[in-house]
Amino acid sequence: MSAVAMPSLSDLPYHPDKMPSTTTEAVDAIAKILKLEPFHATKKDEYTLNTLCGVMLYRYLDQPTRNKVMEMIINKDRIAPVDWGELRAKCTDDLVQPLWGLWSLTTPELESIIKDQERTAAIFSILGYDASVSSVADFIKSVRKNLKNGKSPFKRQTRNIAIFLIATAWSHVNVKQLSNSKEEVDRKMSNPKSSSYHK
Repeated sequence: MSAVAMPSLSDLPYHPDKMPSTTTEAVDAIAKILKLEPFHATKKDEYTLNTLCGVMLYRYLDQPTRNKVMEMIINKDRIAPVDWGELRAKCTDDLVQPLWGLWSLTTPELESIIKDQERTAAIFSILGYDASVSSVADFIKSVRKNLKNGKSPFKRQTRNIAIFLIATAWSHVNVKQLSNSKEEVDRKMSNPKSSSYHK
């Protein structure tokens, strides 16, 4: 049986200038992209780096390589058991819903998401629902003013309040997702070569 080739840092679709040059720093950088903070690697070596690269590319790997990634995750000499569950979840969650791991999406997939998020932000802006602190503060002032004047904002405006709060929360989440998507596409767009795993 031949050895399974594991993905490495050079297989990720990131420009080399966007990634650290040392193995230790690369492990930290990829752990941060994967939102594994804190990451409890017992050794930040090539093995750990390749394991994290395998997690990032899991969606694109063939079954023998996926099996090898899962084996590598549970090596207690390299990765602390406290991170095993989260790393395995990052692999499997990404198969179920790729949007849960922006880092696993291809550049065209990210660009499509950004367009959708920008359209959503534009609609919220047109409707006057933005995620700014001032809009929430203005709303609270309006409720207080109505209460001072003896008007209950909760009798007639219950539906409006609920719509405002939901729309503002949704707008805030959309703005955050848009920011995360743009950050990820920036790391990928600057790469002169595409990953061999991203077809």
